[in-house]
Amino acid sequence: MRDATGAGGDAFGAEAMVPRVSAANPPQNWRAPDVQSLWASPVVGSGGRTVGDALAAMLEPHEEFSRQLEALGEGLAGTHGVFATPVLGPWLTSKCCQAYRDGFVQPLARDPRPVVLALASDDRP
Repeated sequence: MRDATGAGGDAFGAEAMVPRVSAANPPQNWRAPDVQSLWASPVVGSGGRTVGDALAAMLEPHEEFSRQLEALGEGLAGTHGVFATPVLGPWLTSKCCQAYRDGFVQPLARDPRPVVLALASDDRP
């Protein structure tokens, strides 16, 4: 505001306390023409770890993101309808959780690139 208005002294004093991004920081690469280009782009600047490498690291076993995906599967089946049936419900719930792990979490952790690209693609069935 000071620059825009030419104000001096104590006018707009709070502006002096606003954090500024250092010009020395490399730019973040969050824009890309498509997900494949983003996957291969460095996270920041023009070199270093790529977005795909960073995502693959997050999906390593025992990493936080991987644990969160596993936990999501436990709540997928719900507790209503057939899932509330005393014997069938728990069996069916365990089968749903196993299908989620086998069909989504494990392929994603094993080779995240094709799974992420398929999820982000416009030409999904």
